[in-house]
Amino acid sequence: MITEQQVKDAIIAAGIDADVSAIGPRDDLADHGIDSLDFFNLFLELEDVGGKKIPDEDIDKMNTVEAIIQFYED
Repeated sequence: MITEQQVKDAIIAAGIDADVSAIGPRDDLADHGIDSLDFFNLFLELEDVGGKKIPDEDIDKMNTVEAIIQFYED
């Protein structure tokens, strides 16, 4: 299981320039300036934190903090 704070910490650890305090659980991360390269770096961090590889076919679905948490709960 992964928490909202762990996702936000992963955003910071990935070196993404976004105001994580302004990101809500259902906000589209792209609306906060997170681009495709940022997503790639975020997913690398999340794989380390969550201990679960994110399949390529699931990447497009993981555009919110809530969706990321749901992936790790399944």
